[in-house]
Amino acid sequence: SEPRKCKLLKELEAITQKIKVSYTEEEKTEENKVIDAIKNNTKAFFKYANRKRKVQSRIGPLMTENGPSDNAKEMASILSNQYESVFSKSRLEDAVNINKLFEDTVEDEQYLNDIHFSMEDIAKALQQLPNNSAPGPDRVSTELLKNAAHGLQEPLWLLFRRTLDWEQPLEDVYSAAISPIYKGGRRNEAQNYRPVSPTNNIVKVFERLLRKSLVNHLEENSWYYSDEKLHRSIT
Repeated sequence: SEPRKCKLLKELEAITQKIKVSYTEEEKTEENKVIDAIKNNTKAFFKYANRKRKVQSRIGPLMTENGPSDNAKEMASILSNQYESVFSKSRLEDAVNINKLFEDTVEDEQYLNDIHFSMEDIAKALQQLPNNSAPGPDRVSTELLKNAAHGLQEPLWLLFRRTLDWEQPLEDVYSAAISPIYKGGRRNEAQNYRPVSPTNNIVKVFERLLRKSLVNHLEENSWYYSDEKLHRSIT
């Protein structure tokens, strides 16, 4: 009947309105969470802001010999060639024989002949990773590494020692994915895209251990100048 139809339409309209209000309240709650956490996690704020952008930035199309191309493989090749052209390359004549370099320094304590670190040092370095650090190609977050620090300290110690003792960097761990970021100018020119390459957080832990050992060696031998001490205290 007509009265029943009108009643159902009103109920449906009321339900629709409640759903809209629910979406609005949920969005406001999410915004407030992001705002409250902006001091400790700025990346979460920008991630939320970029998700709300109506106009999304894109790469290319990039210019080729045959005109503009939006083919993903072609653009990746163009960008790769651009980045390789601006990176400095080591010459074979400049290569250093590591064994020969250190053969006369093994017994001299003034030279740093090895990098020393313990499993406890690794656990400490894991705990010092910032919570909002972007993961690398392995997609392993700092939160996971920090929570599993106790269980990871031994396998990571073995991994890092193997790298140093066998002089065999593990390419799968040390690899980085390069992402082009538009920096201004014409979008069809490869030189207008800046390469950004987040490394795996496991590598960052290894770098912390290396830096600590190097800094300690310099300090023990009083090889720091006053301005370098100031720089170290700032960084």
